[in-house]
Amino acid sequence: MKISELIKKVNITPLNNLFDRDITGVFVSDMVSDLMAFGKGGNLWITIQTHKKIISVGAMIDVSAIIIARDKQPLEEVIEAANLSEITVFTTGLSTYDLCHELYEAGIR
Repeated sequence: MKISELIKKVNITPLNNLFDRDITGVFVSDMVSDLMAFGKGGNLWITIQTHKKIISVGAMIDVSAIIIARDKQPLEEVIEAANLSEITVFTTGLSTYDLCHELYEAGIR
């Protein structure tokens, strides 16, 4: 599934430019060290972290996008870094659990 298809099916709001990448799976963790150890390129990363390091580590792993749950908002410098790294960052009011349910219902496994 592409990012552009995902936003039609799941309750998420883009915070920056839309980079229409393929989603090959989902990784859920609030620890960037977990993403570094177990994440895979093309994963959609779900977290509640909002600091700038999520972009640098996300770019290193080559995630397809980052979704920040529970209505958390990153600073503008995070959004700028995401645009430079060509990673779309989303926010949602959903909990991580509810977001995972929506992603599953949307067909992302």
